[in-house]
Amino acid sequence: ADSDDEEPPRRRKREDSDDSGPPRRRTKRSGSDSDSSPPRRKKDSSRPTKMSSGHSAGLQTGTSFSAAEAVIKEKKKAEIEEMVRRGEDGRGGTVYRDADGRVMDKEAAVRKEWEDREAAKRVAEAEAKELRTGRRQKEEAEERRREAERVKHEGFSRRITDSRIEQMRREVIRDGDPMAGYVAKKRGPVAGSRPVYKGPPGKPNRFGIKPGYRWDGVVRQNDFEDRVLAKVGLAKGRKEARYKASTGDM
Repeated sequence: ADSDDEEPPRRRKREDSDDSGPPRRRTKRSGSDSDSSPPRRKKDSSRPTKMSSGHSAGLQTGTSFSAAEAVIKEKKKAEIEEMVRRGEDGRGGTVYRDADGRVMDKEAAVRKEWEDREAAKRVAEAEAKELRTGRRQKEEAEERRREAERVKHEGFSRRITDSRIEQMRREVIRDGDPMAGYVAKKRGPVAGSRPVYKGPPGKPNRFGIKPGYRWDGVVRQNDFEDRVLAKVGLAKGRKEARYKASTGDM
């Protein structure tokens, strides 16, 4: 039966369409090799699987780690024993050299070390003696050395009338000599000695310290030293008074 309703126009298939555009470029797929992603890095089997400690890299069980640790210890022990053996054979022992780099045996090296130590010890003792010796002692030692040089070139005997010996005897200041002060004053200050204060006496102090040679006579201290000396004198006076009082009835 004919129907009065008109059907909508049907869409044509793609093959029947008149496409006037340029032909499209088709890519040929050939399985999985046509993947346009970057090439994947293959696993490198040449990379080391051991760490610097000797253990395998990656996760391990406690048993495998303990076994590997025992193997590493045995290997290290064997290497140490081999080094010791080579050292005893003379191929890996200590090589002793002198200051110029020449090879020397052990006995000569020990002897040289002992000699160097003794030389350094003598130098240190000489330096310590030099520091302990004062200027006056050095001058006297030098004078004795010059005297020994003069005597060496003189005759075997010495006469009592030798003027140089007589002068040496007169210059000696002996203890208890009544003329010692006069001789010392006549000689003047000793060369190298420090100057001494020659002005009016300064205020007394507990330690008996004399003023410096540049003191101008002006006292610039406080009254502490005077109060201390007054207290000491007062205590001493009271002590003498008590002693006299205790012995007055005897």
